[in-house]
Amino acid sequence: MTFETYARALCTKMGWSQSLNNIDVIVAWEAAEGSQAQFNPLDTEEGGQPGESDYNSVGVKNYPTLDEGLQAVYDTLTNGLYANVLNCFARSEVAQTTTAAIDQCPWGTRNVTEVLTLVQAQRTDYYTRPIYPLEVPSSTPPPEATTPPPEATTPPPEATTPPAVDPVAVAPAVDPAPAAATEPVAPTWNDAVFSVANEGVVLPAVKAIQACLVDVWGYTIAIDGSYGPITEGAVKSFQRSRQIPVDGIVGPVTRPLLLGL
Repeated sequence: MTFETYARALCTKMGWSQSLNNIDVIVAWEAAEGSQAQFNPLDTEEGGQPGESDYNSVGVKNYPTLDEGLQAVYDTLTNGLYANVLNCFARSEVAQTTTAAIDQCPWGTRNVTEVLTLVQAQRTDYYTRPIYPLEVPSSTPPPEATTPPPEATTPPPEATTPPAVDPVAVAPAVDPAPAAATEPVAPTWNDAVFSVANEGVVLPAVKAIQACLVDVWGYTIAIDGSYGPITEGAVKSFQRSRQIPVDGIVGPVTRPLLLGL
């Protein structure tokens, strides 16, 4: 998950517009904090979430899930001490106005306006920075979908190098090659592209793609492992939002963006 995807998730949680002003401010806020607290890039100290733990000695928390981290920020901002900050975000004020309100509020961050200048000059760099933990929550493909088994990537020697003997003499005694060496191997998350060409075949990697679209990016599709027209439409919508070629195919260009990397 990146600074940008966290900022958009927080806007959704708080009911704010995902305007450029609001996203710039939240990304600058994350960068100003520079935190490695788990699912807590804004360094809130709000307690009360199941499974939370202390990140540092002053009470900043680690949260076990993104939802719990967002809830903690929500609880902090709505405790009555941040009315000016909330009003700025609700009105999608000019970014410098909102950062000035943050710099002056009890939260404790004092250089968000300064960092905002850097963010607006280098959006790609700041927007794509990862929050901690670095992996995407609730959408990481299972191990078998990320690491192809050895037999799927390295054919056994006998399948690639014929024995140096008279084939006529040994033909009656040679068994057919094992089925595992000749059967097609299901494509996995890292070694293939996925499109409607896979429709009708249930694949673990397609379930991982669908889980990313649903859990991280908020699309409403079935997680059934079949790459049909609805999944293709969600992928095209995602590609359009990231300003990359809109072909409905998840491959080397779309895959890292889908993961938020």
